[in-house]
Amino acid sequence: MAGAANAKAGHFYRESVEHVNKVLNDPGALCPAYDAKAGYELAGFVWFQGWNDLTDKGAYSRQRQDGMITEEDRTRRPHVVSFRDAQAAPAELPEFNGNVFAVQTGHFYDVELKRLDWKWGKVKSCRNGLKREGKSREEVAAAQREFIAANWTAEELETRKACSAFSFHYLGSAKFFCQAGEAFAKALVHKTSL
Repeated sequence: MAGAANAKAGHFYRESVEHVNKVLNDPGALCPAYDAKAGYELAGFVWFQGWNDLTDKGAYSRQRQDGMITEEDRTRRPHVVSFRDAQAAPAELPEFNGNVFAVQTGHFYDVELKRLDWKWGKVKSCRNGLKREGKSREEVAAAQREFIAANWTAEELETRKACSAFSFHYLGSAKFFCQAGEAFAKALVHKTSL
């Protein structure tokens, strides 16, 4: 079991710990190959919040003090905390030395995909303007195709397919999540902040 999340910790942290406990209560439900005799080892915990770090610079040091990482958790297994700025605070506190590690994730952000997402906003703006003018669905679609043909390369259109979510979800970029995941794993294995 992962242990109980402190009631003072943030909602999504508590929800995450509850989910981990649910999975660990019956690992075979999600992993049919699970061998109950061999058991499992919960070797670490990764907390990835990232983007929200930009909204309240003091929240994460306060949450740490209010139980985001509990005494029980910090002594039982390593923790990796993803961060952009303020979320690094818990890893720098003496009581978490050697067991809580911070991974800077901002530099994994897919800047090219963001540029294309911004550029796609112009396509949506053109489409919405035509709708407001009362153009028919067919007229809007034809104008959008024409606008895209004049302003987008085939390569840009193909690359933009990787965008599956909003900016605050890192555009759903596999490039971002793969790099971040690898960094989290390295931090757990090497027990160091990155």
